Amino acid sequence: MAYYSITKNGAYSHIFANSSSQNKSVLPRLSALHGCQMASEVVDVLSPDTFKRPMYAGNVIATFQMKDSIKVSKANRISDKCVISRVL
Repeated sequence: MAYYSITKNGAYSHIFANSSSQNKSVLPRLSALHGCQMASEVVDVLSPDTFKRPMYAGNVIATFQMKDSIKVSKANRISDKCVISRVL
């Protein structure tokens, strides 16, 4: 798994990817390998650990916080390429 071999050294705190069919299959496996939860359908990032996502067919926008050391997320409104951000 190419994503895991890139991120296994712990140099990354966030892994975001778009909602493509490939990423829908890869990201849950990647988060399981890292031992963290995955957030899906993220539409906004408020802080490094706080995100927003729609609920109830998009009628409610929920704000949630992730406590995992690596945040794996599938987002609706980013480019076609996977974005991996380094720890500052």
